[in-house]
Amino acid sequence: MKRRRLLPLLLSLLLLCGCSRLAEGEYQVVTEHVETSMNPETVGRVFEVHTYSGLKHAVQDLVNAGTEDAIIRAVEYNGIIRDDISKACLEVARSTPMGTYAVEYMTHSVNRILSYDEVSIHIHYKLSPEEIAEVRSVSSLGDFYARIDEGLDSGKEFLALQIATLAITDRSIKNYISGYYQQHPDSLLSLPDLSISFYPSEDYVQKIITLNLDYHVTLEDRMLMLSELREHAEALTRGIDHTQPEQASMLCCIAVQKALGRVSMRGRTAYDVLVNGTGNSEGCAMAYQLLCSMCGIPCQVISGRLNSETHYWNLILLNGDYYHVDCSACIGGRLDEGFLKRDSDLWGRYWWEPELYPQAQGQLTLSVLREQLIRPEEDSGTHFVYWN
Repeated sequence: MKRRRLLPLLLSLLLLCGCSRLAEGEYQVVTEHVETSMNPETVGRVFEVHTYSGLKHAVQDLVNAGTEDAIIRAVEYNGIIRDDISKACLEVARSTPMGTYAVEYMTHSVNRILSYDEVSIHIHYKLSPEEIAEVRSVSSLGDFYARIDEGLDSGKEFLALQIATLAITDRSIKNYISGYYQQHPDSLLSLPDLSISFYPSEDYVQKIITLNLDYHVTLEDRMLMLSELREHAEALTRGIDHTQPEQASMLCCIAVQKALGRVSMRGRTAYDVLVNGTGNSEGCAMAYQLLCSMCGIPCQVISGRLNSETHYWNLILLNGDYYHVDCSACIGGRLDEGFLKRDSDLWGRYWWEPELYPQAQGQLTLSVLREQLIRPEEDSGTHFVYWN
């Protein structure tokens, strides 16, 4: 009974001693920190950690969430918290994707409070919250390259993607974008200049990869020029309803004629050939790729060498067989020089990486095709030149 009577007196003494906050309920809710690499919303939260692993993940979660100031409580901590918090901040800043990408520096202080240590941490970022928010996490290689496709089609000049893989390298990204350009000449006017960075580095599994792209023209000009290119290509292919081998030869003639019978070292794009009327081997190959795609003829651009110099030509699929087509070699009326060629016809002067392309071993010859060619009517709007 005496103990019960003493309780009101003890509460009164606590109030008089300045401990009224306990009675009024003013306190912070501590959420137990789950030791994981997830990115929860951490603003306004207080972490409770017990091990170095938990401490490091707490710091990493704060960085991933873009938090500037937070409290970490080390309760029954297994280690020396003053040493470990410095180590954890350094490791996160130097060895994690978001840490190396976004953090400039971190400061912290440790205070002993009753039975635990309270760590106050401040994170200073070198990027704005908007820049950090641009980072997109992807879960697979397919998603990664799909994001790049979307960026290229929409003319984005900057991409930041986070992924866990060792399969993506600087070279693989550049090869992919080069291949995408060659397969989509109606989406990209030219191959953009590309700068790639990895955070922390290319050798890490978890990383952020940034791509800076320069398309050489403004987005508005690019859209106008692409529209102009598509209009020219549609006009040139309108009314061509022959067999695919015949179409393939006609499209080769178009690409050669649009290059004005001459090769220019500066005409590297389909736009240069089909709109401006001049092009080198790359421009002719890109123009032929676009024309074939509009007529439903499977076609790809080959990057290789001719007589030890960089050279471009095409590989087409006709009736189940592949054939080489080098439009630039046909300039000057020499269809025999570059149309319907097999691998064996090109070895010696041409070089390419055969493992990257299907074998060209079709049996259709130009002499057989010549007998099938039909001249279009003069009023069809499309004019062709056929070689003897």
